[in-house]
Amino acid sequence: GYKFLDLLASIGANSIRVKKELPFIEVFANDISKKAIELLKNNAKLNEVQINILNYNAKNLDCHLKEKFEIIDIDPFGSPIKFFPHILNFLSKQTLLSLTATDIATLSGKNSETCLMRYGIFCIENDMEREIALRNLIYKTITFFSSFQYLSKIVFSYSSKHFAKIYIILEKSSKKKIENSLKKNIGFISFCKNCLNKKIGIYEKCEICGSNFKIIGPTYLGKLFDEIFVRKSLENA
Repeated sequence: GYKFLDLLASIGANSIRVKKELPFIEVFANDISKKAIELLKNNAKLNEVQINILNYNAKNLDCHLKEKFEIIDIDPFGSPIKFFPHILNFLSKQTLLSLTATDIATLSGKNSETCLMRYGIFCIENDMEREIALRNLIYKTITFFSSFQYLSKIVFSYSSKHFAKIYIILEKSSKKKIENSLKKNIGFISFCKNCLNKKIGIYEKCEICGSNFKIIGPTYLGKLFDEIFVRKSLENA
């Protein structure tokens, strides 16, 4: 059957909801806080659900847990990318990865130096902050996991309030398929701070106002959601 890992479960709101809505899924909820685990156990009891509760540092969890998961959720304060190396042993041949990032200022280019240091992306303040935040987070995710021969497929992504959220299917694949996907979906955006003109690719001068373009990238240039999935979700809702 399917297994779901809530890597940073806190008091279990997400884990319990998954188990209530999808009772056939085996749920594993982990958190480092003993207090959070006490509340999680109590909440599971109140909601009459059976879940596997773990009390470990997420970065050491693979020393204690040997399962493979079809769904993994990472929802930290700040960026989820520091946990990527620690979930590699949990990936199935095909795993749906649900990621939340709350470092929107960094991802969108407001903190340019931090964006370069944390994500390896040149980014500046721009008028498409929410979209750029998603594209930069997707770029870092797909390039990291491509190193371990996982092909990425974007299922859905959105940004609201203080966070960016992406859902990506990681699937073991051939080197050629992964290379083709990266070539097709990764590139640069030329952005004019003066007139807000934008072009895909690297250009020197803006043809509208004559100012020098600023370059954003490398970043993800592909689709931000799977149309069939979104249509089916709307129908089901």
